[in-house]
Amino acid sequence: MNYTKTEQRLIETMENMMIVDAHEHLPPEHVRTASKVDVLTLFAHYTRTDLITSGMNPDDYNTVIDSEKPLDERWKMFKPYFEHIRYASYTRPALMAVKEFYGFDDITDDNYVAISEKMQAENTKGIYHRIIRDKCKIRVALTQAGRTDYDDDLLVPLMPIDVYASVRNADDV
Repeated sequence: MNYTKTEQRLIETMENMMIVDAHEHLPPEHVRTASKVDVLTLFAHYTRTDLITSGMNPDDYNTVIDSEKPLDERWKMFKPYFEHIRYASYTRPALMAVKEFYGFDDITDDNYVAISEKMQAENTKGIYHRIIRDKCKIRVALTQAGRTDYDDDLLVPLMPIDVYASVRNADDV
């Protein structure tokens, strides 16, 4: 794309800005790295509704995101619905992650295992800093997790307000 000099300078400036991510749902890193991850982990949150509304049975969805079950079986369950949600807005971040963090242009029958292997190999201490801070240039992420056992300055836990708003008397405390 052709940009004016001003547009190019703005893009370069923004590419180097550290930002605040105001809404995440990330567990502490030690929880993440203790978990088995694979390519279908990328579809374990916001894409749930897209998959189910495209026809996937909710029980099948729970199987698809269960990384303790065989990947090949889960991929076969997932693939037909992936084609339905491929261009949905919540799928885009998963495909961007596959490209930007793991070096694959798409998720296919030929590479879902390789992507999964690379994801698991990189699921080590420091993953949040490598991806969130270094690659995404996020200084701090406000995390809607309902827990406080974060051990660094990257993720700042926010407690759900309903915990406090539902207190009506001393017995509720």
